[in-house]
Amino acid sequence: SIVNQIYGLSQLYPFDVSCHHILLAPITFDPSVQQIFLPLVSGGKLHLVTKSEKNNAENLLNFLSSRQVTILNTVPSLMEVFLQMGELMGQVRQRCSLDFKYIILAGEVFTGGLYARIKKRFAATKIINIYGPTEAAINTSLYECSHEESGGNLPIGKPLMNYQLYILDKEFGLCPIGAVGELFIAGAGLARGYINNPELTSTRFIYYNIRFRNGGGTPSLSRN
Repeated sequence: SIVNQIYGLSQLYPFDVSCHHILLAPITFDPSVQQIFLPLVSGGKLHLVTKSEKNNAENLLNFLSSRQVTILNTVPSLMEVFLQMGELMGQVRQRCSLDFKYIILAGEVFTGGLYARIKKRFAATKIINIYGPTEAAINTSLYECSHEESGGNLPIGKPLMNYQLYILDKEFGLCPIGAVGELFIAGAGLARGYINNPELTSTRFIYYNIRFRNGGGTPSLSRN
């Protein structure tokens, strides 16, 4: 699952030796796996930040600048903290050489309003909304923001390599385009269930027969 995740991302974007990553997620939190192994397999540099720097937004900004971090992978609420530092943010382009290749946000809802504020304050080649529950090995789908995002919540995008997303109704039928349903996830990264908890596994994981145009199959699905 992890190999599929890291390899899939490396096929989408040219992560290489020029990239400077930072480990912000706690080591016990599944996004840390991506933040650690993506630079290791692509030849990039991984910067470790101290607790005191991580817990102070201004110190963290200075750390990002001094280490010339180019890949920022974090949660929207931390970006909100950065942006709420009004006076510092007004000087950030003059004081700090922040020039990101990728800002990747995950773990929380990413709004169009937050995207607009990020674009105004930070230089970034690409801003990405990445989504996925822990049950599906870190991330499941990815949405690359366009230049003119506006209002509302940004989409979660399309499935990553070897994942599938299905919108099903209450009878587990495929919903037509535009219909409201429940999101189910299938593919290489999906867990087999919850360890030592068969009752919860039976309510959250199902085997579902979907007829495809090219033959068919019986994927294991997790509801989300």
